[in-house]
Amino acid sequence: MNFESLSDQLRNYLENQGIFGDKMHLLHLIIGFVSLAAISYLIWFITRWIIIGVVRFTVTRTKVGWDDQLFNYKVFRTLALIFIVVMIAIAVPAVFRDYPKLENLARMTSRIYIVLSIMFAVNAILNASVGILESNEKYRDKPLRSYTIVSESFKNWRGMEESDGRRIKHPLNIKISSVRFCNEKLYQKLVKIQRLREPLKNRQTEIDIFNDENEVDRSLLLNGRHMINIGIFRLYAEIFLELNPLISKEMIFMVRQLQPSENGLPIEIYSFSVEERLEKFETVAADIFNHLLAAAPYFELEIFQSPSGSDMRAAVQNKQQKESWEENL
Repeated sequence: MNFESLSDQLRNYLENQGIFGDKMHLLHLIIGFVSLAAISYLIWFITRWIIIGVVRFTVTRTKVGWDDQLFNYKVFRTLALIFIVVMIAIAVPAVFRDYPKLENLARMTSRIYIVLSIMFAVNAILNASVGILESNEKYRDKPLRSYTIVSESFKNWRGMEESDGRRIKHPLNIKISSVRFCNEKLYQKLVKIQRLREPLKNRQTEIDIFNDENEVDRSLLLNGRHMINIGIFRLYAEIFLELNPLISKEMIFMVRQLQPSENGLPIEIYSFSVEERLEKFETVAADIFNHLLAAAPYFELEIFQSPSGSDMRAAVQNKQQKESWEENL
């Protein structure tokens, strides 16, 4: 496809309509950009739903196994992606010809996507090759995957590509001073939460059996075993993710405690959303964190917040008032 020729034809058409100068340049950019996006989407649609559909139909009916591995690791899809991004890179100079700064930015962006798409394709081919070798008795007991020439960050990209989802990885910083043992009052409040009722009762039974067998003095919470509010909160967050239909259950999901810092104790949510579209993904992630932020006080946990200027001024003012009151006594 000769994009330069199409660009010239579009400019001639606009000039014949009496459109010149900056107005013509802007219309040329808008029409070119929209047309390129539409062509790219059409190619992606044809590739994904027609060509890949034909490939799926074919590989499921052949007796050999190597073509199944190529399909399962999405080799054909990644090769199609390379074609699309290369086409976009070729079209960039024609679409942005009147806007050099935008052209440079678009060139850089398209090159980055070309590199990423090639990485995806190479990684898919390598994984398919390993899968083919692992299906052979001769190589089944060999540690083939220990010879991964890609980095951990790239494997995360591959995981997102294969799962058709996006990774959610974000911490909730808990105020350390709010971490405490779960006393009877807190336990009775938390056991009313339906998602936690059975797990908490089972856990409490285990703890009671241990403490009874070891004749623990329960007058002091440091003796024996007891639940802690942050541990119960982690359990609640795990159950919440497990019950969320928008969180992938085929990939890892967990709630883990990270190393404490000056910003509190991080409780990290690590999971993958089944929603690949950015706007939907952002909604899924926001809903999870909004819910957990609102739930934290029920566990008598406080979210860490760095003090603002007004907080500091209020603290100084309260201290001065206290000192003044003490002096007047």
